[in-house]
Amino acid sequence: MGMPAEEFWHGDPELAHGYREAWKMRMQSAYKAEWRQGRYVLEAMAAMLAKDYSYPEEPLFTMESPEEAEARRAEQAMRRMKEAFLARVEKLAGERKDQEAAECPQRQQSTD
Repeated sequence: MGMPAEEFWHGDPELAHGYREAWKMRMQSAYKAEWRQGRYVLEAMAAMLAKDYSYPEEPLFTMESPEEAEARRAEQAMRRMKEAFLARVEKLAGERKDQEAAECPQRQQSTD
């Protein structure tokens, strides 16, 4: 959408400057959108071709504030720490169960 002919010929000359700046902004926005789309295509192809690469779970580009981004990262870090802690607890519980099972026959032999 450009400047109407009526405004071009009979309007304020500053209007042309405003329309030109708006056009530049639309072009810049379109360029960024195309670049982001290309980045997602690249990520998809990398995930398809590389065995040790996966498609991102989160959006690559967001409009969140720095505070929101920091809160999201802190929440993700807390979730990872919780998962690691629970995995460690399960591993230790399994080791303890195995150790108790190994000790039980020894106790029965000593009482015989």
